[in-house]
This record gives sequence, C-alpha cells and structure tokens, in this order.
Amino acid sequence: MATEIVRRFQAGRLEVLGLLMMVAAWGWNGGTFSQPDLPLSTQVWVTALHYLPCALLIALGALVLSAQSPRWARIGISVVASLGVAALAIILPIGISNPDPNSFGPHNFADYVPVVLILTGVATWFAALLRRAVD
Repeated sequence: MATEIVRRFQAGRLEVLGLLMMVAAWGWNGGTFSQPDLPLSTQVWVTALHYLPCALLIALGALVLSAQSPRWARIGISVVASLGVAALAIILPIGISNPDPNSFGPHNFADYVPVVLILTGVATWFAALLRRAVD
C-alpha cells in the first residue's frame, strides 16, 4: 500500500523524458527567435515571451520531480503543453504559407527543430499521463 502511494507521486521515465524535451525545445525556441535588431526594450519582451514556457516548465517540473509533487504541477505542465500545441497550430501554417525567411513562423531546419521537439515532448508527456492513469 505505501509503495503504491509513493509510486503514484514519483515521476515516471516518460514524464521526465517529455518534460526534458519540452524544456529543451522552448529553450531552443527562445534562442532561435530572439530579435537582436530590435530596440532593447522590445528585445526583452520578445525574449521573455519566448522563454516563459521554458521557465514555467522548469518550475513545475521541479515540483513533479520531487517525491511529493502536487497534482496541480502535472496539470500546469499539461496546460503549458496544450498551449504550446495551440500556438504551433497557428504559427506553423503562417510560416509555411509565407516564403519570406524573415517573416513570422518557422522557415528552415533550425526553426523546425524546436517545433518537432515540442510536439514530441508533448506527445511523450501525454502518453506518460495516460499510462499513469491506466496503471
């Protein structure tokens, strides 16, 4: 009984893998889409907006990785993951439809790596939660 309770709170390998992929992807995203040619005040806001999901995932992930992680931390990560997919559903078509490499959205290999990592991380995260629910 006690072992089952401890296991329920511990993060599984798939959860950790999904979390790490999402954190790496959002970090890559923040670095790839920084705008050094904009005024400093604009740069700060653009960079902060791109790194916000990464910071939230790190903070919530630290709670999930602790042995006594609250349920709301997993919910928080799921919300960030879902918002990421929703954002990509808007950003990807814009990037694909506009051939200008300086326009909004992904256009080259370096732009698509974080997109693939985000989607892979999200899929892994939700697969882990589904597995947790089934067990």
